[in-house]
Amino acid sequence: MSNTILNKQFTIGHLHFISEHETRGLIYEIFYQKTYLPDFLTLNPGSIILDVGAHIGLFSLFALRRCKYDALVYSFEPIPISFRCLKKNLAPFGEKARLYNMGIGDVTEECSVEFTLFGGDLTTATYKPLDKMISNYNPLLDYKTLLKISRYRNKLLYYQLKFLPFMRHYLIKRNFKNRTAETKVVCKLTSLGHFIEKNAIKHIDFLKIDVEGAEFEVVKSIKPEQFSMIKQLSIEVHNIDNRVEHLAAYLREQGYLVKVNRNPLYEKLDWNQYMIYAKRAV
Repeated sequence: MSNTILNKQFTIGHLHFISEHETRGLIYEIFYQKTYLPDFLTLNPGSIILDVGAHIGLFSLFALRRCKYDALVYSFEPIPISFRCLKKNLAPFGEKARLYNMGIGDVTEECSVEFTLFGGDLTTATYKPLDKMISNYNPLLDYKTLLKISRYRNKLLYYQLKFLPFMRHYLIKRNFKNRTAETKVVCKLTSLGHFIEKNAIKHIDFLKIDVEGAEFEVVKSIKPEQFSMIKQLSIEVHNIDNRVEHLAAYLREQGYLVKVNRNPLYEKLDWNQYMIYAKRAV
């Protein structure tokens, strides 16, 4: 689908997307809330940027705009339908946007792996489906949790849960079944360390990672000696088994100053997604 998205005061031209609802939410998070770029981090003209988990390219567009269109962006998206939108959205920028239809993970060589999409939502694509279930979907089996979430995300379900108690069990099970219906897609996967070497990248000003549960695998795929060339990282983390604490500690060991942030709405809804921001210590 192709359409023009207008979100209050911000227009992002003729944007190619799959789901308008998902896209509006992403525009708000990336361009208004600046989820990936807090005051702790910077993006400046001349930057080299890696966008791992690019989806349809909204962060890549944000980064180019922030750098006054003077930047080089490497964008990685494994899911074919999302990648087609990514190509169309970044086509106007030519060689400033280098696009790769593959995922990133801690693998010894390029390979093919099975990605899982949940509920037809392309933003959920992951090759770590169990982590995604634990992080995002198992909590939906709890009445109080689902009630809080549906109040913001699904008003009809919220009122049904609240005022039709005799239907609660059915509604919870139906919602869970719909949200966790799986679609499998086989995609290419490579390691970031190998990609950096293969493309002779000498420095990276900004590395953004949003890979739905596989974030530690992406970071671990970077060779230890390569961290010195990476100035800043912005990572969405699903906090399973204290992953936030472990990943933050690992980045500090590599010489980074680290900050951890949690979206207040996510905290209110008991979602376990966090952001880790890291920059080289001066």
